[in-house]
Order: sequence, then C-alpha cells, then structure tokens
Amino acid sequence: MEVKMNTSTGADVRQKIERLLDQANSKENWTCFATVNENGYPELREMGIILRDGLKVYLVSAKGTCKVQQIKHNNKVCLRAFSPEYSESVNLFGTAKLHENEAKRQWFWEKAPDMLAEYFHGPNDPEIEVIEILPDYLEYVSHAKKAQESKIRLLMS
Repeated sequence: MEVKMNTSTGADVRQKIERLLDQANSKENWTCFATVNENGYPELREMGIILRDGLKVYLVSAKGTCKVQQIKHNNKVCLRAFSPEYSESVNLFGTAKLHENEAKRQWFWEKAPDMLAEYFHGPNDPEIEVIEILPDYLEYVSHAKKAQESKIRLLMS
C-alpha cells in the first residue's frame, strides 16, 4: 500500500518510522546500510551509530572506507532499521550526501560522544565523514507473528 505523508495514515506511519529510527541508535540495535559498489551490485554492512533530523538520517564513517568511495560514485543508498524484537522494520531509500565540514562533525559528536569516541579522536578528527541520507521514499514493514507481513510505502511528496 502506498500513502502520502500528508494523510492521517501517512502521519501514523511516519511516527512508527521515527520510533524505529530512534531505537536503531544503539550498540544493541544495528542497522543495515547498502551502497552500490563499482560493479553495480548492492553492498551491505551493519552500522551502529545513526542520528535523525525528522526523516533525514545521518551516519558517520571514516573517510577512506569503501562506503564513502561508493557514495562518491553512486549516491543512491538504502538503510534498514529493525525493532529490538524484529517485529517491524523500516527501509529508507534515498540519496546520500557527504559532509566533511567541522560544523557537521561537531554536531554529530555532541549527539553521540560516547559511541564516536571508540572510533575517532574527538570532534575535530579529520577522518570523520558525516553521511546525510535524504529519503526519496520509505517502507514500513510489520512482521507480526500471527499476521501476514504488511508493507506500507510512505511517499515523500
């Protein structure tokens, strides 16, 4: 089923999506992040630190990683976040933008200092690359045990 964001069903789905994205920002609740590799195939990896601003999602990575290089060549990406009990999930299909500026690094560091300190040497570490994902569309999926899987596509326009 497809719904537009500006409907009551769309607002309900958006709340569920935002809750799932907020739950995904923990060491216990990893998300899956897909980019497109140099051969045109999806490349999937786990990501543990995500932030959001509305439905825009932010990840952090070291500059020299494959994912950063792949985004530079093809910025279409997908992020999947699960509920802790895996009864529901969200797929965010979007366009990634890389941020190398100090202001974005500082903003991210202020939001998740404990998690970032395991990988980087402080908010001014030049290796920090902030990845912003602007959603093109999102899919909310319910994996209820006694119900059939249901999928709702939330259209951004």
